Amino acid sequence: MKLDMLIEEFFHQKEDSNFYESSKVTYLTKLNIFKEYIVREKGLNDSNYEAILTGLSIESFINIFENYILTRKIKYLNSVNCYITVLKTFFTYLRDYQNIKNPIFIDTEKINELNELLDTKILKNDEFSLKDAEDKRPISDTAFLDLNAFCDKIIDEITIKTISEFNKKNNDPYIDFISALMTKLVMYTGVKPNKVLDIKLSDLNLNLNTINVSGFCIHLPNKLSLSLRKYVNEILPLLEVNSEYLFVKRDGDKFNYLEYNKTFRVINKKFDTNSAEIVAKYTIMEMIKKGINVSIIMDLTGFGADTYFSCQEMVNDTKNDLKRSQYLDSKLRSIDNFEFL
Repeated sequence: MKLDMLIEEFFHQKEDSNFYESSKVTYLTKLNIFKEYIVREKGLNDSNYEAILTGLSIESFINIFENYILTRKIKYLNSVNCYITVLKTFFTYLRDYQNIKNPIFIDTEKINELNELLDTKILKNDEFSLKDAEDKRPISDTAFLDLNAFCDKIIDEITIKTISEFNKKNNDPYIDFISALMTKLVMYTGVKPNKVLDIKLSDLNLNLNTINVSGFCIHLPNKLSLSLRKYVNEILPLLEVNSEYLFVKRDGDKFNYLEYNKTFRVINKKFDTNSAEIVAKYTIMEMIKKGINVSIIMDLTGFGADTYFSCQEMVNDTKNDLKRSQYLDSKLRSIDNFEFL
């Protein structure tokens, strides 16, 4: 289908983003949702695709977003705002690079009219009751891998010499090292930042490669285990402190919950924010994809229902109607009593 080709060309020219909502994967997901709707409701095909794309009215766009909210049971503003942004960007691309010019996107007054109606009929419509979840967007797949490599580089390059010889405070390599370790723990478990600060030295078992987090005893990935072993066996003894907590300052004091400029400094260096929640939300989404129970995710991470369900909503958007049906069908058939019914 020619619309598929247009979407693919748009996808390849778009630069990826550090944040999930503006990542290439998210854009492709939203455009596939749009394609399903426009083929089903408008009968778009290779013969009429240009006429339909250029003929969509303001009312048509309002209907598109209403259908998205109702059929996919959307509850959060972030999801709708993301869909709006994707479609606006796509139609601007069609105008500028494919000579497919919908009148709305070449007329400032019509754009303003569309924005006003989106605000009143969609975003602030009491019928939909969209929740304004905290705007701490999860990072993207590529950003996750980039952050992981950045943390590993800091951890691998730190030496006893650089730690012991340092005598300044502003760019202490120990802070970067400890920040990289804590960030990797958030990347693995998805826990709230304060839960990382509360982990005690006794929670770590390097013989078994396990760590206790939020009452759960979980195995550590090999590389993270080696990094923590390096910290406990080589770096921590240099501080000559006696603390019950695993992650401490040079003087042995526990990090304050508000000291995100230190504890998650590596995140700030990569994404210009001290919020570790953007990393935690990514991991929560990965847990959801693996089918981990909602109560276990919330108990482990310390995040509430709003955070969980906003992450769930983003995961749901990655599945079209067929995939959702296939997923449900496979789970129902796996129930023990299936063969008896």
